[in-house]
Amino acid sequence: GNLINMKSFILILLILGITLAEDPFAGEDYDAGLIEIAEGDELFYWLIRSRGDKNKDPLVIWLNGGPGSASELGLFYENGPWKINDDLTLRRNDHSWNELANILYLDQPI
Repeated sequence: GNLINMKSFILILLILGITLAEDPFAGEDYDAGLIEIAEGDELFYWLIRSRGDKNKDPLVIWLNGGPGSASELGLFYENGPWKINDDLTLRRNDHSWNELANILYLDQPI
């Protein structure tokens, strides 16, 4: 379904970003993975920690709306720490919301 397609899309972005750019993830503190919410049901998440004081800065939970609109679209095209270049490499976004907050991107619904 859409979750499998989004996982494939994210994997391709990560591989392209790592192989075509000079360590685009350097300097960012993040985790990504799956959260089990019920037996056999998982949500993909990406937690980007604040560039400021990650222990004191607020947590923003980002949910893109509509079927097929994964939260990673917001991460890479709107307010995340990276932007996608035309050649599919990644660059740092100096205007990312994680300048002032921790951001949790959640893909939903299942």
